[in-house]
Amino acid sequence: MKIYISLLITLCLGFHIKSSGQSTLENWEILKEKSKINWYGKTSNYIYYGDIKLSNGYIHTTDKKLSGGNINIDMNTINNKSGENSLEKKLISDSLVSQSYFDTANYPDASLFINRIVWQRKNKYKIKAEIKIKDFSRLIDFYCKLENRDSIILLNGEMLLDRTDFFIRVMSEQFFYEEEEKDDFQEDSEAVIDSPDKNKLEIDKNFVEDKFRIKYRLFCKKIDATIN
Repeated sequence: MKIYISLLITLCLGFHIKSSGQSTLENWEILKEKSKINWYGKTSNYIYYGDIKLSNGYIHTTDKKLSGGNINIDMNTINNKSGENSLEKKLISDSLVSQSYFDTANYPDASLFINRIVWQRKNKYKIKAEIKIKDFSRLIDFYCKLENRDSIILLNGEMLLDRTDFFIRVMSEQFFYEEEEKDDFQEDSEAVIDSPDKNKLEIDKNFVEDKFRIKYRLFCKKIDATIN
């Protein structure tokens, strides 16, 4: 009887040790219709802003902590909201999709792949990712906050991109004297610069020229889970 009880205790302890070492891996699909990505840009005289939409994206968590993911952006959906009137808005919008900027006819997608995640505190993370725009890939660091809501998780944060890293140099003071060609937007942009709508947007004074500030709010739905 004592042998039987000892064997039973050993089996129970062994099961507990095995269970405590298991991890729950969960995969989440980003809900592109519900999620939002806003962008903000600046030249020497003007602030631009708008939004852009996802093509698709997936996030991975391990034991409710962020562990990976990849995102694809539909560059043809880039939307400009700055400008005093419809003509100015169209000039800026046309410039963004042109060959001088994102060249969306030839490069309709941009992508981001998470390479490394460092847990900071509570639900905040530092992320190192590879982002590809046009034919250029760059490594970036940014911070992210994750909120768990049962079958939904919410990711929000922001990142900073230098557009010149992707050879987008239109109206950049860094390369102003190197750029000899001018597109239609540059020729007509004086009207935009003369009447900036900076009061419509609250941006700190340290907003850096040539940088795109990306603010995102991603809602993700659980699609499956496995225990390892």
